[in-house]
Amino acid sequence: KKGITSYRSESFISEKYDVLIHKMCADSGKISCSITMRREQDACTFAADDNTLFLDGKIMCKKDEKYGDEFEGMSFGAKIHIESDGIRNKNGSSVTVTDATYIVLYGAFATNYNVKTFDIDETIDYRLILDKQIDT
Repeated sequence: KKGITSYRSESFISEKYDVLIHKMCADSGKISCSITMRREQDACTFAADDNTLFLDGKIMCKKDEKYGDEFEGMSFGAKIHIESDGIRNKNGSSVTVTDATYIVLYGAFATNYNVKTFDIDETIDYRLILDKQIDT
């Protein structure tokens, strides 16, 4: 029908690069949206530039009668790279995309947990892992 925009999206995981890819397209018309990551506790999100979002966090366990004193846990992070033919603008913890016919998100996720030792490993730089997964 005239004046109705159809949208398509597809997602997949690249085993080779260990990255989530999500693509959105408008068959006619334009896409406008705000892209962000959120975690209610233990993390912060920020837009590094008009194309990149970061989430950075560390699990903080509070004192509990059952489990003992409070302690710091695993560090974790995420990086989303945004490609689009639209106008992109960083806005604090989000990136706004306007007038796009397509948007592609590349998402990488990492921690400092060592699966070989079954423990947190402070020598693991999860931010470096994210940068290697998505080289922007």
